[in-house]
Amino acid sequence: MDENKKPVILLTNDDGIHSLSWKYMMDLLSEWADAVAIVPEYEQSGKAISITLNEPLRIRKHEDRLFSTNGTPADCINLGISIILEGKKPDIIVSGINKGLNIAQDILYSGTFEGYTKGIVSFALSLDYKKDGIYADYLKASELCNGIVSEIINRIKQPYLYNVNLPFDSRYYTKDRVRITRLGCREYEDLVIMRKDPRNRPYYWYSGNKQKIRHDELSDICMIKKGYISITPLKALSIDENALGELSGIFNGAMK
Repeated sequence: MDENKKPVILLTNDDGIHSLSWKYMMDLLSEWADAVAIVPEYEQSGKAISITLNEPLRIRKHEDRLFSTNGTPADCINLGISIILEGKKPDIIVSGINKGLNIAQDILYSGTFEGYTKGIVSFALSLDYKKDGIYADYLKASELCNGIVSEIINRIKQPYLYNVNLPFDSRYYTKDRVRITRLGCREYEDLVIMRKDPRNRPYYWYSGNKQKIRHDELSDICMIKKGYISITPLKALSIDENALGELSGIFNGAMK
């Protein structure tokens, strides 16, 4: 990254163009970076790194640096790089702030992996956004996340993926409440439930409300419960060295 030029940030989200939180992030990031946003036209939570293959994708321009598409969050990143940025990789990808925590293995449902696999510093920002019918302070959450993104990219140049989660209570949105965490583990029970329509035909909903939670004191789950901000550095596409050795002892095509 050229120290004399503003970094280029590609901003997207999971919740669609009508969500407020990404708009705060866009305004704040634009104060120190060359930010452009492309977001889904409607909510795409849980779509992970899925891409659209069997229907056409369209891009709609709303403002000079604001676009939307009928595709997934991963489509947003690919279209943002290929079309809007004309093939030039951004320095940073930011997704969010997205509604709902993205902790434990739920990170697998994040489209931010699409940018990370392209060798781009990526941030997945998520917020415990609602409690007892009251919404979290999106602006204050965005101010903290903006500071986190800025400080990390000024100090660390490697293309890591940072999973950032904020608790509901904005009283905790301070730098001294940030904790570096590991992924916890949540096991969902009754993930798929069946119902019957008026014609007695079955249909299915994802549920997953019942959980078995396993975590330690350094996990994202534990820290969020205690009211801390969680930052978990992640990597993907790594090789399991132990499995390589075990497989080499079974098959003739062993790796030397």
